[in-house]
Amino acid sequence: MMKQQLLRYANDAGMKKCLDDYSKAQFYYAEQLRQYRELLNSPDKILQKTLVVLNKIPAFSSFMSRYGALAGLFGINPDYGTPAGLVGLQTRSQVQQLIQGQVGAGGSSGMAALQSNLESAHQQLDQFKDKLSSLGTGSGDMDMPDFKLNPNKTHSFLKRIELGTNLQTTRANYFFLSTTDIGLSIGYKLNSRNTVGVGGSFKIGWGQNISHIRLSGEGASVRTFFDFLLKKSFYASGGFEINHQQEFTSFNQISPVNDWSRSGLIGISKIVSLPGKVVKKTKVQLLWDFLWYSQNPRTASPFKFRVGYNF
Repeated sequence: MMKQQLLRYANDAGMKKCLDDYSKAQFYYAEQLRQYRELLNSPDKILQKTLVVLNKIPAFSSFMSRYGALAGLFGINPDYGTPAGLVGLQTRSQVQQLIQGQVGAGGSSGMAALQSNLESAHQQLDQFKDKLSSLGTGSGDMDMPDFKLNPNKTHSFLKRIELGTNLQTTRANYFFLSTTDIGLSIGYKLNSRNTVGVGGSFKIGWGQNISHIRLSGEGASVRTFFDFLLKKSFYASGGFEINHQQEFTSFNQISPVNDWSRSGLIGISKIVSLPGKVVKKTKVQLLWDFLWYSQNPRTASPFKFRVGYNF
């Protein structure tokens, strides 16, 4: 009814924007409620699974049969669950005879009335099941939105955080690595397409050659980055970095940040999803440093190839 009344203002740009914002807020509110319902239902699922496992343990079953709440209310026989516990119980044939005796008291129409009541009860149960199903999933009569969804909008802050690490190496020759950059990052998912974040790296030196291996600190960097989805698993990536490119043996030897060289990176990333629970994605990057030509001293190449892993 409200929608029909408001259709009179469909050509009003200000009113239309207000209604669109309201519709969007209503949809995300309903989605948030659905997630809350699932969260509240989770402890019950955990409890049910725990009881299923515990009931397979004979000692637990024996303890509950004697000292559980039902045992205290109904005084369960100690022989419960054994053939001796069935002695004295009504058989199926005795129950059927009891039902027939009650139905027969109603005359010839007694059975027809019973069947009619059972069918009516089944129909009502089906209606209740459908209603509960719609409430449980949070769908109900909710219409599909006519705006672009942001799946991460209703996620909590921590669920939108993505931790990662990456490696970048340079070679002294064909067989021996000269240095390895080990980086750590923390990203924030703006939506399903865009991620921004910060990070840092530490450059490890391996020595001159295979005969003269020596670990050393060769540099460090502080980074910012962004990833923008282009198509499928390909992203446009970039960021800004400041780099300390001199060898040091203690952190006191690191020069002030103002003396660090600057790097501006832009390139392409490819994301490969993994089935593991710890490492969820592998990121392969090819980046171009467009500030490389103004650096002093310069690194070996303006192009950087990195492999990263997100958790």
